[in-house]
Amino acid sequence: MVDVQILIISKQSHKRVGRGREKKYFQNMQILGKLAVVLLIYINFIFHLVPHFFHFFFFRKGSLVVTNFLSIISVIFLACNTLVYVYEFTICAHLLTGICVGFILGIVPLYVGEIAPRKYRGVIIFIHQFCLNIGILIAQILAIKEFLGNSTGWPALMAMGGILPLIQMFLLPFIPESPRYLMIHKKNEQQARKVLKMLRETDDVEDEIIELYQEDLAEGNNKDMTPLKLIRTPSMQLQIITIVVVVAGAQLSGISLVSKMYLVDTVGRRPLLLGSFAGYIITSVLLIVSLLLQVCNLEHQAWGEQWTPLPHLLTLEMFSQSSRASAFVISGSVFWSISFITGLSFYYIEVREGGPCSILFWPFCIATLVYIYKMIPETKMQTFPDIKRICLNSSLPPFSSLSC
Repeated sequence: MVDVQILIISKQSHKRVGRGREKKYFQNMQILGKLAVVLLIYINFIFHLVPHFFHFFFFRKGSLVVTNFLSIISVIFLACNTLVYVYEFTICAHLLTGICVGFILGIVPLYVGEIAPRKYRGVIIFIHQFCLNIGILIAQILAIKEFLGNSTGWPALMAMGGILPLIQMFLLPFIPESPRYLMIHKKNEQQARKVLKMLRETDDVEDEIIELYQEDLAEGNNKDMTPLKLIRTPSMQLQIITIVVVVAGAQLSGISLVSKMYLVDTVGRRPLLLGSFAGYIITSVLLIVSLLLQVCNLEHQAWGEQWTPLPHLLTLEMFSQSSRASAFVISGSVFWSISFITGLSFYYIEVREGGPCSILFWPFCIATLVYIYKMIPETKMQTFPDIKRICLNSSLPPFSSLSC
């Protein structure tokens, strides 16, 4: 899609400065096209900080509705950027899209993780990421130059992105609010019980109600933790470091998604993390040999492969209800920061140095593998209070003095 953006920006600059003068103002359109995409990543990072405040004002369900409305507006902007011959408009359209993506990747996994039953929590988070990857795959196929990946087909391609948000505008008002949010934040046990009965299709929800009570009591006075307050809390430093390491490691490696979907709730989280990073370390050197004559497609790797659902799942499970939204803000900020850095720097590394750029990920994978093996406990089939107790009982150096 970057090539299409370069073509659109070139035409927009031509309309402004006239034929033959584009080179004077844009000697390297490829850099400007890359900048438009990298700006999307940067705004993703900035607005990944906002979901915490969205959850405060609009709750979980309301945040989804507002975000869906914003996504429709962003689609309109992207579809119209070929009609407005101002290249700043194209960049602004990417900024607006980055806002929506930052919201969505911070709100959706948090909501689906909270309403999911404990037994299927892992696979539901994976299904969310799997559907995201399917959407990316369809978009990449449609963006082929012979289909819609050209300046003529661009408006139709972008308009297709508004089909599902339009449908969701009529469906989202009917989804239930998160029972955890109702119980712990709103103190509305009756409504939380009603929502749980509807979601589980059974009247026997006492075990989950008791779990919500336990989680509420375990939090004590630590309610409504902001990201800054969460970072400053000594008892949360181990979880924060763990999330930062896992998210950064996942961004700097490649983890298969489909096969892990069937294993996450049977094998567990820890073995999948260890196996994924160990497999990458072993095979990366062999892959380098086969990739010597190929071009590294960094954007597809960053979106389609490296953003694995396991960091989402660990973020959901290792933090309590009041600090969970802030934890997603921190993990998302780490992810988009690394995406911004790699997206901006690896382009020049690939062009100037050439050769296999994937070898640069290898040391990060080794460091992440060691950390996962030493520090991360297994959370499969555990309640949130149980996971908190597991962290409290952990005495893994060098963080033995820290409690979860």
